[in-house]
Formats: sequence, C-alpha cells, structure tokens
Amino acid sequence: MKASRLSFDNMIDINARTGMISVKGKRMALMSTEALGLLRRDLMITFGIEKAKNFIMQYGWVCGFNDAEIMESRTDWDSKDEIFLAGPAMHTLEGFVTAEAYIKEVKNGIPLFHGFWWNSFEAEEHIKHFGITEETVCWMLVGYANGYAAKLFGNEQVLIYEKTCRAKGDEYCSFENKFVGDSIVDVLEKVDTKYNKSSRNEFDRIYLEVSQLNKDLLEVEEIQKRLNQLILEDKTPLDIIQYAATVLNCSIIYKNKDAEKIACFKMNEEEKILRDWMKAGEPSSTIINKRYVDSFHIHGSKYFGNLVVIGEKKLWTIDKMKIERILLTLSIQLNYQEKIAQSLVKKREAFFEQLFTEGLENDASLMDSSIYGFNSQKSHYVISLNIFPKEKTEEVLYYLISRYPQWNQYSKDQNIYIIIASENVDNIYHFMKRIVKEINAQFPDVHLYASSGRLAETVDQLGKSYRDACSFSKYLQMMYPNANKIATFNELQPILLFVNSANHEELIEFYSTTLGRLIEYEQSSQRNFVETLNIYLENSGNLQQTANDLHISIAGLRYRIERIETLCEVDLKTGEGRFQCQLALKVYYSIKMMDELVVS
Repeated sequence: MKASRLSFDNMIDINARTGMISVKGKRMALMSTEALGLLRRDLMITFGIEKAKNFIMQYGWVCGFNDAEIMESRTDWDSKDEIFLAGPAMHTLEGFVTAEAYIKEVKNGIPLFHGFWWNSFEAEEHIKHFGITEETVCWMLVGYANGYAAKLFGNEQVLIYEKTCRAKGDEYCSFENKFVGDSIVDVLEKVDTKYNKSSRNEFDRIYLEVSQLNKDLLEVEEIQKRLNQLILEDKTPLDIIQYAATVLNCSIIYKNKDAEKIACFKMNEEEKILRDWMKAGEPSSTIINKRYVDSFHIHGSKYFGNLVVIGEKKLWTIDKMKIERILLTLSIQLNYQEKIAQSLVKKREAFFEQLFTEGLENDASLMDSSIYGFNSQKSHYVISLNIFPKEKTEEVLYYLISRYPQWNQYSKDQNIYIIIASENVDNIYHFMKRIVKEINAQFPDVHLYASSGRLAETVDQLGKSYRDACSFSKYLQMMYPNANKIATFNELQPILLFVNSANHEELIEFYSTTLGRLIEYEQSSQRNFVETLNIYLENSGNLQQTANDLHISIAGLRYRIERIETLCEVDLKTGEGRFQCQLALKVYYSIKMMDELVVS
C-alpha cells in the first residue's frame, strides 16, 4: 500500500452509537483548532514562551510517536519509505495541517527529505493572538514530525526542524531533516526537544513549583499580617528591623540618608562587614568575607535611606518577596513618623511664636508648655540660625531634631530657632560654635549665621531675647555675606546701645563722612571694598589672613587697602584710623539692620 492512498474512510472508525472515534483501536477525539489556539496562547502567557514551546512540542511528539506505532502495525506497505510518508498523510487527515514531504535521498537506511506545511493551524493562531514574530512557531508540528521519525528511526538519529514559517512573515511553512551531529548544532538549539523527558514529568515539575509558590505566598501573607500589626501597635522602626532579622534569619540594618543606623546584627563580625560595605561605596549586591550583602532603597513620599541585609546565603525569590513587604512597612512607618514630626514642629512653632509675643497668658498655655518640655521657671537663651541657601533650612532642622530631640527648636522662613535652658549651656558662644561646626560637617554646602539673644530670666523676657537673636543674625548677614559667623548678645549689645541712644542724624553723618565715598564707589564698580575693609579690621590688619579669607592675592589686597585709604581719607596703619573705620562700619550696619527690620 502507498501512503498517498490513505483516506479518512479506511483509517478512522467512527462508532455512531457510542460516539467513539478510533484509529487501529486507539481512541481519538476531534478538537477545535480555535480551542487549541487559546490553550497555546494561555500556556505562553502563563509559563513563558520557552516553557510553552517545550510543552507543545512534547504534546506533538507523543501524537507523532503514537501515529507511527499505528502505521508500523500495518503489514501491507509497499516499502518502509511509504511508512515514513504516511506520517505527513496522517497528519493531514487529522486536520492539523496539509503536509507534503519529498525524499531527496536515503542515507544509512534513513530518508533525508524536505517538505511543506500548508494551512498550518499553529501559524494562523499565533498570528491571531500575537502577530508576526521573529521565530518559527509551528512547535506542535515539529514535535509531531520528530515523534514520528523517532519511532521509525530511533530517538537520536535524525532531527526535523522548521526552516520557514508564515508566522514570521515567510510565504509558507517548510521543514526538513538532518542527521544529529551532521553540521547542524544550531538546529538542535532551535528545536530544543528533549526526547527522553515526558510531558508529565515537566508538568509535575511545574506543579511542584506552583505548589511551592502557593506555600511561599501563604508564608508572606502571614508576615504581612504581623507587619500590619506592628504598625497598628505603633511600633518603632527598630521593632520592625528586629522582626525582619528573625524572619530572614539575617543581620538587618536600616541606614538613613544622614548615615544614622538602626541595626540588628545576627553575628558580631557582621558589624565590621557593614563598615567594609560602606567603605566599598555601598554596592547594591556584593560578597564580603563570605557574607552576602544586599541593599534596598526605602522610598515613601521621599527617599528615606537603605535596608541592608547581611547573610550567609544568597537571597532567593521568597526572601525578596518578604523584603518587599518589609520595605513597604518601613516606608509607611517612616512616612507616618515624619508627618507626626512635621505636625509637632508646626505646633511647637505656633506655641513659641505666641510665647514670644504674648507670654503664658492662661492655663492652656501652661499645659502646652509642659507638652513641649518648656519649664517656665528656668532661664533660657533664644538662638537664631540663619541658613543659606534657604532651601536647606528644613533639612537642617530635621537633622537637628533627630540629633537633639530634647531641644525646643523650630523653623520660620530662613531661620531655625533653638530655645534652650541656661543650665544646659556652660558657655553660649562655645555652644553655638559646636552647633555650627556640626552642621557644616553634615551639610558642607550650607553657610549660616548663629546669634544668641540676652539671657531671659523670666518668660516675659523671652520675647526680647528672640528679637535680639533675630536682629543679630540680620546684622551678621550684612557684615559677613560670605562666611559663617557667630555672635552673642554680650558682643553686639554695646554697639546697639550706642546706636539706639545716640542721635541718628549725627551717626549717619559720621559714617557717611567716613565711608560715604567708599560705599558709592562700591555700588558703581560692583567691587566688595566694604567687606574687604571689615574683614581687614576684624583680622587686626593681618594682610595674609585677610587675603586668605577673601581668596585674593597679597598684591590684590594691598591695592584694595590703598584704594580704601584714599576714598576714606584715613591711614589704616594707625590705631586711630582703624578705630574710626571700625566704628563707622558698625554704625552703618546697625542702622541698616534696624531700618530693614522696621520695613519688614
């Protein structure tokens, strides 16, 4: 018998009574190609292209292998070649494709052939669901052909692959076979059919993966419930870190953007590993001393810092799922704490603004003072920190709040105000100097003016201390526009008393006579000669120190000094000349400061 004579009638038996369809005793079933197309689509979406391709090829391979068994069981074939050609014929009868195969030659008893797949349902369904692709897609047909050939010629002797495919824009689908190892390594990679691995084994593996995933999800859900409970119980970030360390069985560290840390170390040596990691530039993932170190950003309304995980094993998918929940919880808690802190700062600002203007007028005010830790029976200093640039004010404030939560402090406009009991300060100047030094170390791009008001022995004097601090920071800003400066009430009080008690018209005439031409020259030439004079006098005439402060050469400074002496008609080498200019400068800045305060 020839393969070309196979027909539906002589191959397929339909029992109208039972509804069963069979071929040589093996039951068959008619199936919609549209349904197969949907199954094919869902496999690709659910498991990815490579796994779906393997499943579909495995299915086609089993179909082809079974059909080859049926064909071999017949004894009326004209030749073995006809048994081979019966495969494409049978595939056509089953409705999957119109297959044609042509034998080119027979080698070692095995036919080498090429063929065409017309009307491939796989190509049609793939185009319907995914459009044109870059790879061949008739995976079930390839699997069928290889399964059929495997039964006839042995599992590892020949390999059939698809050369062209309508789904990748070719005119038609075509196939051919090669001997395995016959200069066709790339073909082996394209087909990727694992003959010795059954579909059931693959599905069993996927089932186990899905089962494990379900188990992991249940575990993660329980962790999420506990994390939610920690938030509801208003636990601190440290509590969350400690719970995370237990869940992951690792060392966990929260490092905020200011390099402050909340840590729960599993082993003491891992504290050194954290320091080595920081020195290495804080990579997102690395290995240090046989420990895996991974870092994750914590984001909320803004960037809060990093969560660092140090462990003996590499993080698996389940670990990363847990970490995602921990990061979310930390973000919520940190964001909540920041909102609370901002609210408290606003309330503290309102309280002290009222205190400075009205004092403690009633029982409600007294209650507020206890809430904010303000003891009205003690004496206090009011300190003003004038911050540049202005955009850094809030950032500096929250840094100080995190460092010194026991202080009463708040911001307004470009100033940070600190109200501190005198018993906590040995020397107000040294106290402010320490604050300025610390801020400069943390924020190198910030410069500021720190000034303190008079010591307020009673609550009623706080307003005066506040106004002193505001005035002095404005005074320092005008006198030293490009440098950090610190001044106390005791330093600046004499000049303000002098200005306030003297006749303003006479004072204006005095500084105008001394500095008038210099000020006019500076305004017209855009040169900072007034600042040069001020710094020169502050440095007691030390040329080198003044040149360093102004970042100019000694020669350039000498030229400026000579020009200043000419314009002011003074000799700065004499004590009298220096005193006259120094007094004129202080009067000029003091009156200018008071004029601006009146305007504002």
